[in-house]
Amino acid sequence: PDSAAVGLHLSLTWSPAAGSQGLGALLLRSHLRRLSPTALETRLCDQLHRFETLLGRPPEFVDGHQHVHAFPTIAPVLLAVLSQRYGESRPAVRSIRSGAWRGGKAGLLNRLGGNALHRRLQRDGWPANHDFAGVYPFDQSQSYADRMRDWLRTLGDGGLIMCHPGSADLPEHGQARAEESRYLASSAWLQ
Repeated sequence: PDSAAVGLHLSLTWSPAAGSQGLGALLLRSHLRRLSPTALETRLCDQLHRFETLLGRPPEFVDGHQHVHAFPTIAPVLLAVLSQRYGESRPAVRSIRSGAWRGGKAGLLNRLGGNALHRRLQRDGWPANHDFAGVYPFDQSQSYADRMRDWLRTLGDGGLIMCHPGSADLPEHGQARAEESRYLASSAWLQ
């Protein structure tokens, strides 16, 4: 639809051939400031260029696979690249900061870079969501419908709920993706 925003989901830990890998190493190197800003800039620019070439326009928003765009070293390079490339027409950047307690996984993302990125986005006037939900353990301890009700109840204005509907045969979290699909296709979601 014309009203859907189209953005770039940056990949630093995923490839078509290998799937997701290397998150732990990237996280460690990022927090130890052992990533090359020049190499990061090249990778980010390559993906932005590919997006622009395929879609004929810049992305309306940018985020990262496994939330890596919020990690130290990566976030400042990303924001610098977006500023240089797009000036005042810069795309929104997804904040991964959960504004309410939404479990340990969401809390960990806040500490791993979500809080710092959110503060920087606000300070520098970047277009961004104000709250973030949709992060959960894939342990089936709670139904997706119950999780969604909790998120909607606690989500602040300008908030964003991440979801990845898919099929059970997906190699990464297939059962969870299938449950998300079933819920989003149900009358419960419409209600």
